[in-house]
Amino acid sequence: MKEIVFNTGRLYTANGQSIRARVCNDGSIIFADDSRGVDGRIAKPKFPPTNDEELQGYIMSAYDHNRTTRDSETLEYLLMRPRNA
Repeated sequence: MKEIVFNTGRLYTANGQSIRARVCNDGSIIFADDSRGVDGRIAKPKFPPTNDEELQGYIMSAYDHNRTTRDSETLEYLLMRPRNA
């Protein structure tokens, strides 16, 4: 599974908003907003992003428009928070 880490630059903390995301084997995407303690799953895109920038945009669009669900896997991913987050 591919994983990306990025900072949105939104000022939820002094260090911005840090998000981790992983593309799952089924094509869905799980994410963890380490700055706000939010986790979720985004449905597999009809047209998969071709690079990290497109993936970030897809994640943020789904997140901002509440097109996410939560489950035990997304919660587990959030709880695996990196030490420096």
